[in-house]
Amino acid sequence: MSKQKRVKRDNTSLEQLPNELFIEIFRSLNGVDIVYVFLQLNNRFQCLLNTYVTTFYFKSVSKAKFDFVTRQHDIH
Repeated sequence: MSKQKRVKRDNTSLEQLPNELFIEIFRSLNGVDIVYVFLQLNNRFQCLLNTYVTTFYFKSVSKAKFDFVTRQHDIH
């Protein structure tokens, strides 16, 4: 099997996981990290982020991450 086919299958399997699993993951991570990692994947993740990510701890993040998160995600 070619490398390209394997990569496509891996992406598809991640997207097939239920929203409840991602919500549990979101609960255990800092909102800054979640938004930084999941923000621009697709519309489904964008909706999950907007709904379930509400807590942000900016104390120990870099200026670049702070700027990215505040530009891309409504933190109010």
